[in-house]
Amino acid sequence: SETNGGQYEEDMTGTSYGMHNRGQLTLNIPTVARLELSVSGMTMKLAHGTIGPSYGADLGIEKSFMDNRLSVTLKVNDLLDNRKFIIDTTQDYELYTQEMYAERKRGRRTTSINLRYNFGKQQKKKWDRKNFGGRGGGGGGGMDMDY
Repeated sequence: SETNGGQYEEDMTGTSYGMHNRGQLTLNIPTVARLELSVSGMTMKLAHGTIGPSYGADLGIEKSFMDNRLSVTLKVNDLLDNRKFIIDTTQDYELYTQEMYAERKRGRRTTSINLRYNFGKQQKKKWDRKNFGGRGGGGGGGMDMDY
């Protein structure tokens, strides 16, 4: 979206713009696996340069076993190993020109494997006086407070 200058633009022309996109796809294939793919990308045009395109994808696959009591998940972050930040600016002053180019890669692709086992259905505890430790449910740790 265009801006009207102010704190975001030095030349006040309203020529800065950018975008950020994100999408997610989840496929649940019964008796096979669950697949999740997420992608994101961004770019920005500044008054004196650009923030270059940055994009990436993450992938997760989950397979369940033993009537869904055991599941194994494989996750890969930065699937294409290309997620990085690039800024390139040039600004002319009266006596000199300032140029900046910077490129930063946050980290490398990471992979993880998770195992999850469900021991059964979780049941809520029924709270009563004995769970609060004493007579009257006061929570006094079983001590009488007669005075």
